[in-house]
Amino acid sequence: MRVQTLIAFVFLCALVACPARAGHLNQHVKVSLHIEMHEDRSCSKNMPAIDSRDDLVHYWAEMTYPCDFDVFVVFYNFDETAGVSFALDWPEDWGSTWYTFVCADHNLGNITEPGDWVATAYEDCQPGAEGGAFLPAAWAWLTATGPGELALLPYFQDWISVVACEPNGWEETCVESVFHAGIGVMPYMGPPMVATEPTTWGSIKAMFR
Repeated sequence: MRVQTLIAFVFLCALVACPARAGHLNQHVKVSLHIEMHEDRSCSKNMPAIDSRDDLVHYWAEMTYPCDFDVFVVFYNFDETAGVSFALDWPEDWGSTWYTFVCADHNLGNITEPGDWVATAYEDCQPGAEGGAFLPAAWAWLTATGPGELALLPYFQDWISVVACEPNGWEETCVESVFHAGIGVMPYMGPPMVATEPTTWGSIKAMFR
């Protein structure tokens, strides 16, 4: 168990360094937020059925506030992955999450407050099925107290990243595009935005002292 934990730690730390030149895998990987009304669920119970981009819900025009909802972080158009990293932001006046599920075998970080980040690792390679797979990396229960946007942000340096599986040498690729979610406001869709508070190797190492 200690060996597996050490391997996961080394792998997760590797997520901080997306290379300037991407490799041949995961060239067009995308990540989207998907929103649904809140219900009793877990990573293996009552998860959304997402088989195509048409199933992703980014925008609700009108709601009655306060409104309880679940937001899912969904990666797709990847060839394979052993882990991902991202941060999630939302209006501060909505408060913290009621709870968050990270749907992976290992993770660093957790998402509770706006701007929180997480990096995940899977013990089994997650196949992309030639771009047809939709991978919910995490989801959270939030209460919207008014209109607002939910945003996917980089945290480790300036990128959201996806890492290929071990036989390929932990090849890392930056996400090509992001699709935010909006409740009462139109969400952003386009290239990933720059992190507002980029981290450093020193701050990551300090978590383990």
